[in-house]
Amino acid sequence: MKQVDPLSLEAIFNKNPNEITDEERDRVIAYYREERLNWKHDEANGKKPAKKKAPSNLTIEDLGL
Repeated sequence: MKQVDPLSLEAIFNKNPNEITDEERDRVIAYYREERLNWKHDEANGKKPAKKKAPSNLTIEDLGL
């Protein structure tokens, strides 16, 4: 199975939920099932997910608050 483009997933999630096709729904499900399998495999092998650092120069204005 080929990898799903995350940008196409974003496009699906931005659609009206009533307009999502069965094919699009299947793509989303397949993507998240594969991610879950990868996560379970990594967890079983003692791998921990890499932590992402927030930018140190982030301001309230950047968050739009």
